[in-house]
Amino acid sequence: MIHYCYNCGAELNENQLNCPKCGHCCILDELNLNQKFEESNKDGSNEVVNTVNGVLTAQQIEKNTQWTKYRTGPCGRSGHGFAAEDANALNDVLQGKDVDLSGRDNSKYGPDRIVDGQKIQTKYCKTAQASVNAGFDPNTGMYAYEDQILEVPSDQYDDCVQYMRDKIAEGKVPGHTDPNDASKIIKKGDVTYLQAKNIAKAGNIDSLLFDAKTQTITALSAFGISFAINLGMLILFHSKNKDDIKTSMKSAFLIGLENGTIAMSSGILTSQLLRTQFGRNFAAAMQWGAKESVDYVYQFDAGKELIHKLVKTLFNRNFYGGAAKNAATKFLRTNVIGNVVLVVVVSVPDAYHCLRNEMSVPQFVENMVVSGTSIAAGTLGAFLGSALGPAGMIGGGLACGVGFAWTSKRIARYIRKDDTEKMYQLIRVALLWLSHDYMIQNEEEFNKCINAITNEGAIDSSFIRAMYSIGKDGDNDLLRVQIAYEKLEYFFGAVIRQRKTVCLLKNQKLLLDCINELGEELKKTENNLKEMDLD
Repeated sequence: MIHYCYNCGAELNENQLNCPKCGHCCILDELNLNQKFEESNKDGSNEVVNTVNGVLTAQQIEKNTQWTKYRTGPCGRSGHGFAAEDANALNDVLQGKDVDLSGRDNSKYGPDRIVDGQKIQTKYCKTAQASVNAGFDPNTGMYAYEDQILEVPSDQYDDCVQYMRDKIAEGKVPGHTDPNDASKIIKKGDVTYLQAKNIAKAGNIDSLLFDAKTQTITALSAFGISFAINLGMLILFHSKNKDDIKTSMKSAFLIGLENGTIAMSSGILTSQLLRTQFGRNFAAAMQWGAKESVDYVYQFDAGKELIHKLVKTLFNRNFYGGAAKNAATKFLRTNVIGNVVLVVVVSVPDAYHCLRNEMSVPQFVENMVVSGTSIAAGTLGAFLGSALGPAGMIGGGLACGVGFAWTSKRIARYIRKDDTEKMYQLIRVALLWLSHDYMIQNEEEFNKCINAITNEGAIDSSFIRAMYSIGKDGDNDLLRVQIAYEKLEYFFGAVIRQRKTVCLLKNQKLLLDCINELGEELKKTENNLKEMDLD
């Protein structure tokens, strides 16, 4: 049986209630109940935090690693020397030590890093002898790193100490004459030579563990931001009394864990990607675009000041001129790559549901567009907010990300109603049928049913996806309504069981007395009418 949409006139098959063209529900239209759907998306704050995840990831990668040099190192073709510097420095940071990475400017005979005031030079070569010899001037044969200790692979430590003892005995280490001082000059690194080589490559346990440690900082930041934002939103919009604060904190904590996991996984994938040839080619392409943008902005005084403050916020150091532009370009390049990976990561659940026919392809594309727009806007907001420091960067990223996400959602919804909205319309139809079948008598009783459904969380994202999937074949909206009807029927039954009951058997005499009184009253009324007719 063919019927029609009351809104646009499109033909609908006998099982369709939602119009595939305009999204209106014909039953709700017929009853003049097709009000605008307002989505109460508790999880929407996830997109808010995702807008700054890309910024945090790019900052950690650029600030704490030298990934661009992992394949160009002087001690080996794989650049594992730089990877060793990064790994050992990260372990110092995680141990709570004060680490200064200013030595990464690669000045001749300058330290690679300064830890708790101690200057450290890292040398990771194939053999212990080569690692020690790398610390000596090839022309004079003297130790080249005065006042610095030499960090070597952990598996070469004992041999390196012996080689340094020999160097001291030969008088090639200024300020030291006792060979026993070798253990004071040689520092045991936190990783082996092989581990350093693996860290410089993608797709192995050592590099994955290193990236996981590096992105722990990002994950903790994302968790903290998410927890604070979600707790505020839950208290402001969902809590109705002070007792709900515990529930709100639990929910905020779980959502924070989810966002922290997203931040860590996207950061690890970004770092791994940048170690591959494809990732390096992609980075080179992105760097060209980033450089053009930075050069253009740097022409203006306001843009120049903004870039200086951005770099200061990111690296806690003052850069000017070409150095500032170079640092900003590298950050933007890495940020773009991180954002692309982040969009892929946050889209994985949607892709899974789409493949299982629990989400439509247009809905999947819409979600990706909204996520991509909000994350890209977050980068722009962070860039503009960097003038106010770290807090301004995060605040700007959140503000722009939320604004663009809200706008893109509204534009997408104007073009087509999303799957969730369509399913909610069918749930409203099921509620109408339940109200009729259970003879709900007033608004108060109906509200009790709705409150029971809400308190039990009967309508959640899993149920919405199940509704969509069950009726996907032939777009069977009647089947979807039936599923919603059966799911929610229990709550209506529970409410009507609370109605007051009248026990007729126990009150039989009272009932008979009432009937007799009514009979007497009818007789009196009949007699009065007869007397009036006689008159």
